Amino acid sequence: MKWIFPCILLIGFSSFANKHEEHRHHGAHVHGAATLEMAFDKNRGTIEFETPAMGILGFEYKKLKEADKKKLKSVTDDFEKNFSKMISFDQSLQCQFEKRGIDYVLESEGHAEFSVVYSVVCAKSLTGSQIQFDFSKYSDLKKISVTALVDSLQKSMELKNGKGQIELK
Repeated sequence: MKWIFPCILLIGFSSFANKHEEHRHHGAHVHGAATLEMAFDKNRGTIEFETPAMGILGFEYKKLKEADKKKLKSVTDDFEKNFSKMISFDQSLQCQFEKRGIDYVLESEGHAEFSVVYSVVCAKSLTGSQIQFDFSKYSDLKKISVTALVDSLQKSMELKNGKGQIELK
C-alpha cells in the first residue's frame, strides 16, 4: 500500500511534465484555459493549478510595468490567502493547505505561465466526498480542466466560467 501514493504522484506529475513539454514544442498556449490536477493517497495530496498568465493577470511579458507588478502581487496574495476557498473540501475532512509555490514563469516564446502548487493534509480520506471549485473571480478563465486522482479513483471534468463540483464516489 505504501507504493500507491508515489505511483499516483508519479503519474500525475509525469502527465503534468508531458503537457508542459508538449506546450514548449508545439507552442500550444491557450488564453482563458487552465489545468487543475490533484493527487491524493488517503488523506494527503498535492494540487497543481496552471494557466497562461494572460487569463489570470491580463499580461504576459518580460518587462513588467509598476501596475503589472501590483496586479501580480494582488493575484499572488489572493491565491495565498484564498486558495482553500477556490477549492473547498467537505468541512468534516478538516483539510489544511500548505503553499509549496506560486510562480509567474516567462517562457522563451515570450509567453508566461502562472502556476500554483499546494500540499494538502486532511483528517480523513477524500473518498466519498465532494470538492467545490470557485474561480469565478477570474472571469477571463473560461475553461478549467480538472483531474482528480484520489486513492484508486480517477475523475475528470471541465469547469466553465470557473465554477463546479466533483463527486469522489
